[in-house]
Amino acid sequence: MNNNLITGLFAALFFLLLTDVASAQLSSSGGPVDISADELEVIDAKNIAIYSGHVDVLQGDSRLQADRIEVQFAKGEASRTDGALSASWGDIQTITALGNVFYTTPGEVARGDKAVYQVVTDTIALTGDVVVTQDGNVIRSNKLTIHIKTGEASFEAKTKGRRSTNRVRSVFFPPKGKS
Repeated sequence: MNNNLITGLFAALFFLLLTDVASAQLSSSGGPVDISADELEVIDAKNIAIYSGHVDVLQGDSRLQADRIEVQFAKGEASRTDGALSASWGDIQTITALGNVFYTTPGEVARGDKAVYQVVTDTIALTGDVVVTQDGNVIRSNKLTIHIKTGEASFEAKTKGRRSTNRVRSVFFPPKGKS
C-alpha cells in the first residue's frame, strides 16, 4: 500500500463534503450522493450541520459511515431574509467524523475512532484504533495524517519504544501466485 493510495482513499472520503452535494465525489464513478442519518441538526447561528445516529453516506460503490458527522462552515455575508437558515454560510472549514468511522471502496477499508479534515491546512487526521487494509495488506496505528496536496502520509504510534505494544504495525502479503 503506497502513500498515493492512502491519500486518494482519504481525499475521496472528505471530498464528498467539500463541494456541493450535486457535484460531490465520494466514488470515482460519481453520481448522486445519498446521506442518511437518524437526525440532522442545523445550528444556523454557528454555521454547523450535524448528522447523527448511524450516518451512512453512499455514492456509487463507495461508503462513509460514522456515528456522527459535523460540518463547520465559515460565516458568509448576511442574508436579507429572516427565518430558518437565514444566515449565509461560507466555505467549509472543518469536517469531523466521530465514532466508528469507516470508509470503504471495493478495494480498501479504512477505520478509526475520529477523522478530521482541515481545509486551511489541507490535511486529514484519522485517530484512535486506525486500521487501513487493501488486498489483505494491513497498517495499524494510533494516528494517520495525510497532506492532500503533497500526497505524504504518516502513521504514528500511541507509545514509542521497542517494547511498546502500541507501535505502528504493517503486514504486507505478496500477490497471489508469487511468494
